[in-house]
Amino acid sequence: MDRMSFVPGANARKQMEDCNGLIFFGRQGAVDFSDEFIFPSGQNILYQTVAAALSEGDKVDITFKLKENEDEDLEDEGTTKAIFTDQTTGRKKVLWEVSNTSEGLREVQIERAYNAYRNALSTHLGVPPPLPLQGSETMTSEAESRTLISRALSPSNILQVSGASWYFVELSAVPTSSPEYPSASATLTRPMRAFDALILTSMITLAFGSPPLVFAIRPGKGRFGKMPQSFERLKFQPKHVDEKENEGPDAFLYG
Repeated sequence: MDRMSFVPGANARKQMEDCNGLIFFGRQGAVDFSDEFIFPSGQNILYQTVAAALSEGDKVDITFKLKENEDEDLEDEGTTKAIFTDQTTGRKKVLWEVSNTSEGLREVQIERAYNAYRNALSTHLGVPPPLPLQGSETMTSEAESRTLISRALSPSNILQVSGASWYFVELSAVPTSSPEYPSASATLTRPMRAFDALILTSMITLAFGSPPLVFAIRPGKGRFGKMPQSFERLKFQPKHVDEKENEGPDAFLYG
């Protein structure tokens, strides 16, 4: 977690821009990503399941189209979509999609993301984990626990905030649609670029049939590498933000 004191930087945003609206990968890409991002976590069942999710010749295309909104206070229009193609049958399946009109994560999932982030950051800082944020909403059933796809993956966000925010994907062998998910501990990837989060999210969705918890975190101005005591949820990043040093929330969470 040594990246937590820094932002991804301009190269991360350029990486997304250079994709020209398309990312694709096959079986070998899935194996490579599993080796890089899942295996080090010790989540062996997840690692084996995700690494085997694609057969030779199968492909996943991640497309994102963006139409700029003339009103700078409104989110740009567009849709990000992950599509799986079965080489044997030729059939295509939409794994997930998110747009500027999508609902995004529920508040209970946002709280889970925030608590998991602070736990990971406490390990990085070498301090005891803080008390978890307890909201009024709880996950109590399969229907309630189902994770919606994160607004952090909308076209506007993956392009506009990719240089200033780290992305995190939850790693769990318990699918988010399972009744056991609410009681499962949250283990996060190391801080990732938006590019990597898009691919890993698609791989886990393909393997388990429901998307993992994924979100992006941007520290408030002057708060890099510090434990946040407050956060603000953002569905999108306005084009122009006037932030003052040490004013406002400690972190901004996109989901």
